[in-house]
Amino acid sequence: MSLYDELNNVRIDVSAYEEEMLTEMERKRWEKRVLRKLPKRKSHSMIKWAGLAGAIVLTASLVIPIGGTALAKMPLIYRLIESFIQVDNPPDLSNYKTAVGETAENAYGRMTLNEVLVDTDRVLISATLEPAKSLNMDEVSTLSPSILVNGEEAPHPFSSQSFGEENNGTYTITGDVPLNTLPHTPKGNQLQIKISYTIDNKRVVLDKPWVFDVRVSTKQMQKDTVIYEINKPLPLKHGGTVTITKVVSSPVSTILYYDVSQAQLGTFWIRLVSKGGKIKLIQGYESIFSGERTYQRYGPLDFKKDTYWIVAEDKNGKEISPRVPIK
Repeated sequence: MSLYDELNNVRIDVSAYEEEMLTEMERKRWEKRVLRKLPKRKSHSMIKWAGLAGAIVLTASLVIPIGGTALAKMPLIYRLIESFIQVDNPPDLSNYKTAVGETAENAYGRMTLNEVLVDTDRVLISATLEPAKSLNMDEVSTLSPSILVNGEEAPHPFSSQSFGEENNGTYTITGDVPLNTLPHTPKGNQLQIKISYTIDNKRVVLDKPWVFDVRVSTKQMQKDTVIYEINKPLPLKHGGTVTITKVVSSPVSTILYYDVSQAQLGTFWIRLVSKGGKIKLIQGYESIFSGERTYQRYGPLDFKKDTYWIVAEDKNGKEISPRVPIK
C-alpha cells in the first residue's frame, strides 16, 4: 500500500475542536482573496460558483491549525505581524515567526497569542482579545505587554502598538517591545520569552494578567541578518562631526546607528538615500542635540541589489555633508 493510500485511510476525530462560523464580512474577504488567486477563464456561472465555494471551504480549513484545544480556539482570521511593520509591500515573514495559538483567560476576557517574532533588537507580537462583558473597551486605549527573555526583564522605555476592533467583536493587538535595554544580550538560537499583558487604565484593576510562556527560534533571523560595520566620520558644513557606526539589515527592518556626541548644536537630519531619493523612515527618532546616541529604523532593504548612502541635511533639505556609502 502506498503512502497516499495509508493517508486516505486515516480517520481524524474532529469533535474535540470547536466549529467557528465565518461572519458575513469574513466570508466576503475570503471570496475576494480566492477570486484574486483563481486564473481568469470563461466558465458557466453555476460551475464557477460551485468551484469558488469549494475553494473557500478548502482555504478556511487550511487556516485552522491542527493541534490541541488551545490551537483549536485560535482565531480563524487575525492580524499578522506583517501588517505592523508599516511598509507598502510587507515581506512574507513565515520563516521567522513562531506560531503560538495559546489562550489565557481572566475576569476581563480571553486573549490568544497568535504569533511572535524576534527581530534584531525587538520582539514583535500579534494577539487577539475577546473581551468579557465586564470590560468597557471604550476606556481601554492600549494593552501593555511586559517581556522576560531567558528570565531577564526588558525594561522598555517605549513600545509601539496597533490596537483595533474587528467586525466580530474581537480586538487585535500588534506591536513591538525593544530588547536593547536587557541587562545582557540574549545568546543562542532559542529564546524563552514570557509575555504578560495588562490593561493600561487606572479604573481597571487586573489581578490576573494574560500570561504566555513560549520558546522562540531566532536561528533563521540571525542567518539572514547582515551587519555593515561603517565607523566613519560624517563632517558637517556648519561644524562638528557625526560618526556613522553601523547599519543592521534584517528581513524585517533596516537600522541606521550613529553618534552625534562630536556634533555642534544645530538642527540637522541624518538621511538614508538611494538613487531614487530619500528612503521613508519607519520608526525611531532623530537627534538635534549634542551628546546623544541614536538610531533610525527603515523597512527591509536589499543592499546587494541597490546602492544606498548616508548623508546629513539641513532644515531646508540641503545636503550639508559628504555621502557615505553602505557597503
